This record gives sequence, C-alpha cells and structure tokens, in this order.
Amino acid sequence: MNTWMKLLLLVTTVVIAGCEVEDRQDNASALDLLRVDEGSFAKAIDKRSFSFPADHGAHPEFRSEWWYLTGNLVADADRATTRESGRSFGFQITLFRFALPVARDGGGPWHADQLWVAQFALTDITRQRFFTGDRSARQAVGLAGAQENGSRIWVEDVVIEGLDGERIRIVARNTAFGLDLALETMTPIVLNGDGGLSQKGSAKGNASYYYAIPRLRASGSIQMDGEHIPVTGAAWLDREWSTSALDDNQEGWDWFALHLDDGRNLMVYRLRNIDGSTANHSSLTLSDGSGVIEKKDVSDANMHPREYWTSPATGSRYPVRWTLNLERGKLDVRAVMNNQEHPEFLRYWEGAVTFSGSLDGHAVNGTGYLEMTGY
Repeated sequence: MNTWMKLLLLVTTVVIAGCEVEDRQDNASALDLLRVDEGSFAKAIDKRSFSFPADHGAHPEFRSEWWYLTGNLVADADRATTRESGRSFGFQITLFRFALPVARDGGGPWHADQLWVAQFALTDITRQRFFTGDRSARQAVGLAGAQENGSRIWVEDVVIEGLDGERIRIVARNTAFGLDLALETMTPIVLNGDGGLSQKGSAKGNASYYYAIPRLRASGSIQMDGEHIPVTGAAWLDREWSTSALDDNQEGWDWFALHLDDGRNLMVYRLRNIDGSTANHSSLTLSDGSGVIEKKDVSDANMHPREYWTSPATGSRYPVRWTLNLERGKLDVRAVMNNQEHPEFLRYWEGAVTFSGSLDGHAVNGTGYLEMTGY
C-alpha cells in the first residue's frame, strides 16, 4: 500500500525553488496534503489496462508515485569470509516522484515541474544496527528522472535500472553504508486491489494504481565498516501512483510484505482511523509463483499489536510484534530489532521482520518487511 506520507512529508520540508530545507512540518499537516485534490492532475477512478514494461516508467499526469524495494539478505556462504559468514541484513530503497503544480524558477536549465526524493536504509540484524540515507533533487540538468519503460530511475547516485528487462540493478551509497544488488524476477506481476485499482478512502478517486512483483532473487554486495560483504536473499517490488488517497478520518497504516518459506507471498495492510480502528479498504493479497491465490478485506479481528517500542528520538510508540489472524491460519510477526525508525524529515517506522505460525494446516515461517506510519 505504502508510502504517500513519506513523499509528502519530505516535500513539505523542501523549498521547491532551491531545494533547501525549511521549517519541519508535523504529521497532521502532511496528512492534510494527502487529502488535497489537485484538479490539474489525473486521479485513479476507473480500472485501467496495465501495460508492461511501459508502466514501470513514470506517470507524470498523476501527482505522485514511487518505486519501492525491500528485502532480506544473508552473507553468501560461498563467497563470504569466515568472519562474515552467518550475518543477516534487511534493506529498503524507495524513489519518489512528486509533480509540482507551479514551476517557480522562470525557466532555463533548472526549470523543472517534478521533484524527486530517494530514501534508503540498511538493517544490520546480526549486530543490531540501523542506517538510513536520503537524496532530493528536481528533475533538471540530469539530477533525477525516469527513462522510458523504467530502464533507469534515479535521484543523483541512487539508482534503480533494468525494470524493462530480466535483471534489475539497485545502487545506493552514503558514508556509512552502500548497496549494490542484482534482482531477478521469481513471480509474475500482481495487480493489487480490483485489477490494480486500489481504493484507500471512501470518496471516488481516493485510490491508487498499485502493482507488485512480490518475490525477486537478490545477489550482490553490501558495503559497510570498510568491507564489501557478498550477500544473497529475496526482495519485494511495490509500485504505486495516485493524486489523492486518504479520507479525513484516516491517520496512517500498517503494511506487511512477507515471504513464506513454502514459496508463497503475503501482503497485508491496515488503514487506521483516527480512533485506532481499522478503516474500510484494508486488505490482503496472497500469491505464489503462478500469481494471485486469494484477496480479502481485513478488519480489527485480523490484526493485533502485541508488543510496543517507544522511540527515544521522537517519542513515537510503535507496535513491534503482531498477531495476524487469517482465515487460513495465524502468524506471529516480530521486528528483528526495535529501532528501525526513520526520524529525519518525517516520522515513520520501516524495517525487517521475521514470522512463524501456520497456514492451511501447515507450519510456516519466513522473513519480510513492515511499515508503520502515523504514530
């Protein structure tokens, strides 16, 4: 479902004309932006015919969109040193495009009507460390953009390329850590919601176009502490674009992307009302290597926070252990470490999780990612 709040919160901290940080905005003002209907932009109202690889590229007629990749990695047993062997990691890389309704620089080479933001993170599970990085740039003089069919999407030196082919590459680096991974598709594209039209609020057009590639084989390296650590694992690609999404009484969401050890993939998200209850249009999608197995709405009966962690940096209180009660069974989901919060520019939690339980009468376990906003 994911991360309109991320993009819009970041946008509110940037002076569009110069891309310099202004006063920080609180969550309430950012949520208000999520409900703004910009009449000059297209809206997700009707079902559409998706076309690939074209839809891997940008959709500038809509107000915002993102390319979102997460994954769980382990040190490659065949290539890692003895000291690196057994280490495990989680990663996130997200590129956002935000259409600007007014260009304020009067033309010239810096003229741009698109703002781009990249966020990336690494969870060092073995050593219980969490690292984040970000970039922002206007779509001008080659600083950021998206090539046709998703062949290359970038914000400065943070890059996703090859969506139009059989092998995707992602690269992101800062002074603390870096990622350089190749991803190979293992499952077909999944259209979430009603054939890719994902309703988020009750009003017509409070929706997005939303698809995913829920399982990709990952290999490459992580750079940290002066080392290049070879890794392998599994990743998840989410794609979404829209103009407006949330209703006035919605304050955030909890989103799970889980890789089951039997090869199935489970996406569950809960839209939260201001009173803490589960909003309408919360849903799950279960898929495997052949495509969608099941789609269901979810309610308060399906999702139960069990343990909480309070951030010393922001004071936000996040559920870091959950029980998912599903018709097919029950899962116990736990954060691999509590502090996977992004405290800069905005306040949200995004991190690696593990889970165990049963589905369809069989024991299952696995790894995945959890995102929580609005806390």
